[in-house]
Amino acid sequence: MTGVAEYPLRRSELAGCVTVRPAEGRQWLELFYLAPHHRGRGLGSAVLRTVLKRADAQGMTVGLNVLQGSAARRLYDRQGFVVEAQDPIDVFTTRQPVAMASTFAKTGFDVAGRRAVTDRREGELGEKVM
Repeated sequence: MTGVAEYPLRRSELAGCVTVRPAEGRQWLELFYLAPHHRGRGLGSAVLRTVLKRADAQGMTVGLNVLQGSAARRLYDRQGFVVEAQDPIDVFTTRQPVAMASTFAKTGFDVAGRRAVTDRREGELGEKVM
């Protein structure tokens, strides 16, 4: 899954880019940039979910480093990244591969620690943040 992807929204505008490279038995998310005026709209979440879905299909762990205090850390936490180590500048995180449908069925929790709950009125699967 080595590659660089650019995300154009219009012919003349680039929304961002992402770079993933295999190394040390995992996929490293090395560069994930979204132009400031496109942040906070769900585009970064959608792109990251696509990267993670591909890694999950290959059974690959994803690693990334994020700066201490970065607002992007919330996005990574929501997607199941956990801290392996940190220093005064960086936070080193990883996310293990998951099969989302079977994770709920087997454990009752998804990768981000949300518990599966059933709404008896609708019979819909919902999530509850733990």
